[in-house]
Amino acid sequence: MNVDSWSLLNSELNKIVAEALKDVGKKVADRMKGRIDRDVYAVGAPRKYERTGQLKKSVITSDVEENNGESEIRIYHDKDQIIYNPSKFQHGSPAHMNGIPIRGSGDISEYIPEIIAFNKSGNLFGVGWWQHRNNYFLDTMADLKSQGLLSKWFKEALKKRGIMI
Repeated sequence: MNVDSWSLLNSELNKIVAEALKDVGKKVADRMKGRIDRDVYAVGAPRKYERTGQLKKSVITSDVEENNGESEIRIYHDKDQIIYNPSKFQHGSPAHMNGIPIRGSGDISEYIPEIIAFNKSGNLFGVGWWQHRNNYFLDTMADLKSQGLLSKWFKEALKKRGIMI
């Protein structure tokens, strides 16, 4: 391709950067899912609660967003993939006292990532493995930073597209 203008060069480079960011975003999401396996699911097995795996499944990447010449991608929990199931007491409960619904009970599915990552269940379910430190999110970020993975992965993604930096 012949590039005969600054705007065309800029446009083509932005496309390459967006593709590279998608690659990096997928690797970060995969790393976070691995941390969820290790830091959340592997630390204990529930005896009464049927684990859904939705915390891990809900980790997704956004589309690349461009704003003022900068591109970014977000890795986050799609909270619509964490489903409230009151019959199994998953992600909330239909709590009642003497047949009257308890105020504040019900669907807490949108808060599950925060409750788990920051150990916010307290003593609600007694004392056990679920109260151990399991901040998979901050641990993922620490891994990425300490190992220089974001820069490494971004350079690899650009190299795959013919750009050496």
